[in-house]
Amino acid sequence: MGGEILTQRRRDAECAKGSWKLVRLGELCSKIGSGATPSGGKNAYREDGISLIRSQNVLDFSFSTNGLAFINEEQARKLDGVTVKPKDVLLNITGDSVARVCIVPDSVLPARVNQHVCILRPREKVLDSGFLAATLISIKQQLLLMAGSGATRNALTKGDISELKISLPPLPTQCKIAAVLGALDDKIENNRKICANLEAQAQAIFKSWFVDFEPFGGKMPQGWKMGKISSVFQLARDSVKAGERPDLPYLPIDMLPMHSFFVNSYLPNEDAQSSLILFKKWDVLIGAMRVYFHRVLPAPCDGITRTTCFVLRAIKDCYREFGLMAINQDEAITFAQQTSKGSTMPYAVWEGGLADYETVIPDEKAAENFSRLLRNLIEEEQSLAKESRVLAATRDALLPKLMSGEIDVEKVKVA
Repeated sequence: MGGEILTQRRRDAECAKGSWKLVRLGELCSKIGSGATPSGGKNAYREDGISLIRSQNVLDFSFSTNGLAFINEEQARKLDGVTVKPKDVLLNITGDSVARVCIVPDSVLPARVNQHVCILRPREKVLDSGFLAATLISIKQQLLLMAGSGATRNALTKGDISELKISLPPLPTQCKIAAVLGALDDKIENNRKICANLEAQAQAIFKSWFVDFEPFGGKMPQGWKMGKISSVFQLARDSVKAGERPDLPYLPIDMLPMHSFFVNSYLPNEDAQSSLILFKKWDVLIGAMRVYFHRVLPAPCDGITRTTCFVLRAIKDCYREFGLMAINQDEAITFAQQTSKGSTMPYAVWEGGLADYETVIPDEKAAENFSRLLRNLIEEEQSLAKESRVLAATRDALLPKLMSGEIDVEKVKVA
């Protein structure tokens, strides 16, 4: 019976895809090309100017402005051949992030790309940008295999991409598929923007209370003191073996967002294999490897991470939110970076390092009042992030079925 149902589904899919054709990307794109690193080293970069998109900016389905670089007009002219235009699809072609795909947002234009990012510019009359991005994400495993099969490890070449054949439905069908997936992405992005606003509010309140002392007449209140962050936090080292806690999600360092508390997703528990430690909801997680990436967030649930992260636990609950915001300051991360060990792969250390970071320490009453203010903001953000993870799971489940023709896009509605 099950086999008959599966066969019927395949027949339905084949009927749905009757007008779909296999076409080379080289025929469907007016441009396929990557850029270069500007000459001049660090001196080539500016605080603002023309965006230089790098691999860390390209995520699956979304674009991250974290680490977005800028170059001047002279440097940009040298990269005019890789000028990014509206609706261009960006594909990471080297390194650990190879095969990540998104559409460039208008907000970062004008822009160029470096050598790790490829521009794919669809011919508008035959290929929709949203459909192309969805197609590339749906065949990510194929792209990863291609990237690992050549002379250069983890790299896709222009030739690889040009010769890649994709299944192409009529343009109206492409647009409808892209619209369904885009509606879910828009909801996720809207949640992300709300969360960014909530975090900005939290930062503003922290600065007002503990930097400018505005509610206290502009001076540090009596009973407060300067002290080490280790008087607020202790390092938790609750080790766990692989498979010992199958009920918990896995959140390793590369899943921790940069400069944000917004957790996009977890990895399956079975991916947690070695050097594992437990964390509890409301512990503070910090990416200790390359701490300058600024991965700091309150744990949204109980879970498992690796020893490449610090798990910090408030010594007293009333200092929990205060400690989170204190250690999330740029000055704290800079201190952690300066006291890191190792040059090629620097690791922050707790004892003799970040634990010695000095900050103002309020009295318990002020800390509790601050916690009440912050707790609602953080809980609202965690709720929105959870909703977004459900939306992303829905999108990811729909994607292969829409791209295979198993689900008729005409029958899909997104509220």
